Amino acid sequence: MKASSDPFKTAAIMLGLLMFTGGIFTAADPPVGFWGTLGYGFAYSPTGEYESLYGSLYSGLTYMKDNHSFTLRACGNLGFGSNLDVELLFDLGVLYSWVRARAPFMISAGAGLGYLRVAGNSEEEDIDTIGIPLEVKAFFRPVPVLGVGVCGFGNLNLERSFFGVAFCLQAGFWRD
Repeated sequence: MKASSDPFKTAAIMLGLLMFTGGIFTAADPPVGFWGTLGYGFAYSPTGEYESLYGSLYSGLTYMKDNHSFTLRACGNLGFGSNLDVELLFDLGVLYSWVRARAPFMISAGAGLGYLRVAGNSEEEDIDTIGIPLEVKAFFRPVPVLGVGVCGFGNLNLERSFFGVAFCLQAGFWRD
């Protein structure tokens, strides 16, 4: 399939997409908020010897203004290898997210810069590396101080990338 070489057609398509998404994803009154999130779930690491499921503890502190948020996130992932060695993947990162919030719902997607430590594997030395933490969140907040939801998270790096999902609680304030 050949791409269009007509710049006017391309510009019209881009303008249409911007108008369509702008109408859907722009809040009338930008929200403001600060909250903590805590959750439990599972993660999978497709790299390394373990390549298994990990139990995950997700935590984060988030500040939101307008349609932007900044999150300090910590994830601990505990897994077992084939010979029952224990391995811990610990991720600490700062993420910028784009937020869509209109009471009582909130969704966000973000990425940032993070540190990953892999410890406990008896066959390798502990690993320290820099990665790109990722997350996607969807929350229902029936009252402005409490929310429940799901968070998809991950860390892309050269040593031991992982991806997971956690069911979470949020506590803090959120003002429309």
